[in-house]
Parts: sequence; C-alpha cells; structure tokens
Amino acid sequence: MSDIKPMNPVLSSSPSGDQDLPKTVGLLDFRKVKMIGRGNVGHVYLVQLNNTSHYFAMKVRSKAAMTQQNKTDRVTTEREILKTTHHPFLTHLYWSFSTEKCFYFVMDYCAGGNFYRALRKTPHKFLPEEPARFYLAEILLALEYLHLNGIIYRDLKPENVLLNSSGHIMLSDFDLSKTEPTKENVVDVIKAAHEKFKKEPDFITNSFVGTAEYLAPEVLVGFGYSAQVDWWTFGILMYEILYGRTPFFNRNRDTVFSNILDGELMFPKTWTYPISTNAKDLMRELLQNDPEKRIGAKDGAEEIKAHNFFKGVKFQLIRNITPPIIPKISGPEDTKYFDENQTDDGYLEKELEALQKLKEEESDEKDRERKSENLTLAQILEKDKLDEKLEKTGDAIQKQNETNSEKKLQQPAQVQIILGENLEK
Repeated sequence: MSDIKPMNPVLSSSPSGDQDLPKTVGLLDFRKVKMIGRGNVGHVYLVQLNNTSHYFAMKVRSKAAMTQQNKTDRVTTEREILKTTHHPFLTHLYWSFSTEKCFYFVMDYCAGGNFYRALRKTPHKFLPEEPARFYLAEILLALEYLHLNGIIYRDLKPENVLLNSSGHIMLSDFDLSKTEPTKENVVDVIKAAHEKFKKEPDFITNSFVGTAEYLAPEVLVGFGYSAQVDWWTFGILMYEILYGRTPFFNRNRDTVFSNILDGELMFPKTWTYPISTNAKDLMRELLQNDPEKRIGAKDGAEEIKAHNFFKGVKFQLIRNITPPIIPKISGPEDTKYFDENQTDDGYLEKELEALQKLKEEESDEKDRERKSENLTLAQILEKDKLDEKLEKTGDAIQKQNETNSEKKLQQPAQVQIILGENLEK
C-alpha cells in the first residue's frame, strides 16, 4: 500500500440525514454549481439546495430521449430500488420529481468521482492487493445487501463505483438492475437449485444488458440468469483492479464475446505487484462459465467472504477503517475528480430559465387577479359608503318631512281656537 498516499479528508458534501431537509422540492429550489457528467439520455450536475449548505448530485434525464430509446421504464425501476434501499455503500435518493421535459433524481454527491478515474490516477493505473482487498470488501457488502433484498445489480463496473469525500465506495446507477416481482415467476429448475439458499434472488431474467467486457457467459448465450451474474462481474472487476484491464478485453466486440465464452482465464507471469495464490484462486472461482459452479451460487456473499482472499477482513468494522485513497477536496464545490473537459451545453440552464419564466408569468397573473380583486373590493366599499350616505340623507329628509307634517296638522287647531274665541265674543 506504500504507493498509495492518503490525502487530507474533507467535510461531507451531502447531508448525513434527512431530518432537516424539506419533504418536497422542485427544480427552482436548487442552484446549479457545475455539470459533472453527461450521457446519451441526460446529464449529472452538482447542485446546492437554496438557503442551505447541502450539496447534491442531480441526475437529469430527457423524457424525449428516454422515450426514443425505449428506456422510460428504467427511470421507474431505479427510483423504486433507490426508494427501498438504505445502505452506506449505496447512493441515497433524497428526492425525485419531473417537469414537462425531464426526470430529476437528487442524490448523494460523491466528491471523489468514480473508481475508474481513481484507478487511472494511481501510479500504475491499478492497485496492489492490500488496498484492492479493501475496496472489493466494500463492494461485496453492497452486493450482498442488494441480493438479500431481491435485487440483481447487473451493471457492476469501475465507472459505477463512486468514492465519497471520505474515500468509501458508493454504488450508483441502478437503471439496469432487476427486482424480484413475485415468487410465482421463478423458473422451476433455478428455483430448485436455490431452495435452501434464500439469501440470493432466485428469479430469472433474459434481458441482455451490461457492459460488453463485463457480460457473463449465460447472458451472451441467452440463458436465463440470476444473481450469479453479479459474482461474474465482481470477478471481472477484481481482475481489472489488480491488473489494470479486464481479462477478456479486445478492441473487437465479437472477439470479446468469444473470449468470454471460450477463452481461458490467464494471468501475467510477472507483475508490478505480487498477486497471491488466494487472489488468483478467487478470480478463477468467480469467473466460472457455469453459473451453478460459480462461487456464490450456493451461499451467496457469505461464501465469498469466507474465501481465504478475505481472511482477516473485519467486514462489520470496515466503515471505520481509513480508505487507501482519500480525495483531496478544497471545498464542497471542488469538482477536480470529475472530467474537466466535458462541454456543458447549458441544458439545465434552459430548464431553469423556462421554469423561472413560467413562475414569473404565473406570478404576474396572480398579481393581475389580486389587483382586479382589490379594485372590485374598493368599488364595493365606495358603494357601501355612498349607500350609507344616501341612507343618512334619506333619513334626514324623512325626519324633516315628518316635522313639517306635524306643523301643518297643528295650524288648523289654532285657527279653530281663534275662531271659537271670536264667536263667543
């Protein structure tokens, strides 16, 4: 581990709990800091929640692009998985929402970037066995948790393993994952093979997904496959961490597939770092073409954890161990561990501007309504005042009329009295 120099830790960029966070948010509740990732259906941004010190990764996916590529169901799958999983080595989903054009996921921001980039920044672009064992142990725990919850990850590769600001791993991107819908959907032959081992998801799926170099043989030949595909990809990842490349790599995709199906697992005769017999033995057991003979097919992660390669690893305490590589972050907005050459096309700004304009238009409309309501109210008050004034005037006139009437009634009596007096005389 001497070649891997630990770097200074920094404060966590994402909140450790949800207690002080609002229950619902919208796009205008965030300030964009920088684009940190870009794919064929969307972008990933570092954002800050307004009026707080909390930073998040915001995954933005175009509805049009998702529909065009028939990937809309992946958004639902990933959201449901993230909503139901809570583990320190899995990215956490804080909020999800959508606009007319996009889907939004607000998740943990992992300031250390992805593990592929971290490997490429090491002196030899791969790791010695000791630090490799640390990361493999954390990844193994994450996969174990997923399998215990009936989830096959299906997309394990260094690019999907993120490093948080303290250097620990977090698995991301669950859009290719598969959940177990019902026990009735289990293929009988596979179900029988796993009856006494309830720790693994025992359902089968025939969908062809994943990165070419990481695809398991059963996927390529179209057989149904289950959790064992994750142990195959775990073996491929282990090889890449230790040797800097995948074992069946070739620039030609068809040759890669041929190597996976027929190629013999080979190890370099000499290497920069010594690779133990235990490490090679575990990789051979993980990269068994027959999924039923693959290590992990019987007892899942427990079987792999018990292998001699992991002897002495205290899995339950691994979160308290200082990682071999600790990101050196100057502050929460430091994005040096992400690709600095990515071109930001202003995608999020356009969405923000459109929403802000809509908000202003709605605000103007409300102002107009309020003014209209206020004018009507003023008119009503003025009318009430006028009515009150007229009523008072009417009362005064009526009172005056009553007074005049009384005077008129009194005048004949006085005349009669005078006349009476004259008659008497």
